[in-house]
Amino acid sequence: MHLKVAFGQQASGRLAKAETLYRRALQAEPKNAAALQLLALLLAQTGRPEMAVDLFRDAVALRPESPELQYNLANALQAAGRLDAAAMAYRRALELRPEFAEAYVNLADVLLRLGERDEAVVCGERAVALGVDIAEAHNNFGNALREGGELTAATEAYGRALALNPRLAAAHNNLGAVLQQQGRLRDAVACYRRALAYRPDYVEAFHNLGNALWETGSLEKAIASYRRAVEIDPDFAPAVAQLAHVKAHICDWRDAEAESERVLALMRRDPAQVPPFNLLEQRSTPADQLLCARQWSQRLATGRRAFSHHRRRAPHRKIRVAYLSADFRDHPVGHAMVETIERHNRARFDVIGYSYGPDDGSELRRRFAAGFDRFNDLGSLGDKAAAEVIYREEVDILIDLTGYTRYGRLGILATRPAPIQVAFLGFLGTTGADFIDYIIVDRFVAPQAQQELFSERLAQLAECWWPAAIRPEIAARPISRADYGIAADAFVFCCFNRSSKLSPQIFDVWMRLLRLAPHSVLWLAAGARATERNLRNEAARRGVAPERVVFAPREPMAEYLARQRLADLFVDTSPYNACTTAYYALWAGLPVLTCAGDTFAGRTAGTLLQAVGLPELVATSLSAYEAQALRLARSRDELVAFRERLARARMNAPLFNADRFARDVESAFERMHQIWRAGEPPRPFSLAAAQ
Repeated sequence: MHLKVAFGQQASGRLAKAETLYRRALQAEPKNAAALQLLALLLAQTGRPEMAVDLFRDAVALRPESPELQYNLANALQAAGRLDAAAMAYRRALELRPEFAEAYVNLADVLLRLGERDEAVVCGERAVALGVDIAEAHNNFGNALREGGELTAATEAYGRALALNPRLAAAHNNLGAVLQQQGRLRDAVACYRRALAYRPDYVEAFHNLGNALWETGSLEKAIASYRRAVEIDPDFAPAVAQLAHVKAHICDWRDAEAESERVLALMRRDPAQVPPFNLLEQRSTPADQLLCARQWSQRLATGRRAFSHHRRRAPHRKIRVAYLSADFRDHPVGHAMVETIERHNRARFDVIGYSYGPDDGSELRRRFAAGFDRFNDLGSLGDKAAAEVIYREEVDILIDLTGYTRYGRLGILATRPAPIQVAFLGFLGTTGADFIDYIIVDRFVAPQAQQELFSERLAQLAECWWPAAIRPEIAARPISRADYGIAADAFVFCCFNRSSKLSPQIFDVWMRLLRLAPHSVLWLAAGARATERNLRNEAARRGVAPERVVFAPREPMAEYLARQRLADLFVDTSPYNACTTAYYALWAGLPVLTCAGDTFAGRTAGTLLQAVGLPELVATSLSAYEAQALRLARSRDELVAFRERLARARMNAPLFNADRFARDVESAFERMHQIWRAGEPPRPFSLAAAQ
């Protein structure tokens, strides 16, 4: 009688009265399984899952063959955050009732949160096969598919969820994420806005909307979206990190120091929530970057089953190397790599290309397709299917060229489709991944003393880590400073790095240089209107006339290179150095002055200068960098001497010798292969030391 009355009280919303009656029933009959279950459900309903767990366990002990009790116990364990125990309870419920669709739904959700993506997909497929008509089930299934890169199937799952419940904000948000990954940015923005219409406090949707707006170039709108996410949840690390990152793109340095410290504090508390790329452009240490990347890679690898056997092919056969990238297109990585691919020694190497990024239809894309022995597009495949393709082709050495940059899919490497896996070029730092054996570097960009700050073993090339990229033609038509609004007799400091690499600290140095060299200007790459406005305002705040900061428009490569000859000195950024921009400046004959830091990204321009024979232009502190820049502005003869040395270096320096680089990196591949064939674990090595 107590139970019937108590249930009526609970159904009427009188929960405290219902709880009292359930407890009286249990005092009278402590082993009443129904009373235990009903009280446990009420406790779970009122936010007391741990207490509910204890009661469900007592009920299960009385009725161990009840799938409903196992299911309810699992739900309480999940609510309490005890995911491993919840998974066990869901599995027990399914043993007792194999057609228990709701248990498959919830088990899939738990497995996904545990990183067991493949098993989560299986559970989702089983729930769908049983005809489950719960919108959340299809949404969870879509999440599992998306985690594995199966974007088309994920889109279908989210579509089914929304057909069942058009107001399900999570499904709108998740569908937007898939569309964004597919490059359908306008559709993604619309999905995020629909999610927010149904759930105005949806932090993740505001964050995702900011990401999509940023990709469309609407930087100020993106910043507003990130701000809203942070207002709702000040500790939501992804939005805090992206807010600081995108503000850096428009050089909005208000509160920059505090925001940077906040990002680092959140990263140290929960490293898996801050994108590793975000740390490269701010003042972070190599140890910070390793901590962040390691957590991201562990999340990627969790639940992915590695291929257990790699056949050691006959030693006389060619080594099969494969390059995996999103950037076999008109992209800095594409420009850097295409000549290396074309120049590989086919008598010693089979060379395969695996692309999963956009096909831009460019001439560079066609060169890649022709330059590889085989060129495969894996973009339509999920991570597991893509890895199976690589595994079946018996690749010996798999080189990832994307890392944590845009479109990166390190999840493909997490299953170890190749026995030797290598990080190179695209991401200027450690991946933190125990499934990547080596990172290709040189002695300057990553000294052996830093080995403990890399998860990979350092494979130091004999010369320069940067490939001898395409050496494009420089426009021959006459141009003058007047074409760009610069006085003929001004001293021109220039920096064509992207705006996010500019920091308040380096800008302070540049403005002091302009004050100390009165007839000088700073020439920067044009950016968004907000970027140019902010930089001119920052100049005025530092006592420099805003018109002394000049912006160069976007131009075709030949004209871009030609205009560099109008500048006097390329002044590099810190803590994130120039890389491609420094390479092209040196190719055009423009001296580059850099300040080498402690991180990989802070030493890239320095290694280029070493390889072109100008180590004197590598400063080791900002004060030395500033003093040298001022001296060069006052000593034109010294700059002329540097230009003459650069002109000679174009003929024979390692930095511009594509054949030389190809042989160097091939020697590294052969060393890796020898170590593996000998049955030894990967170990660091330096080709320079062996010479």
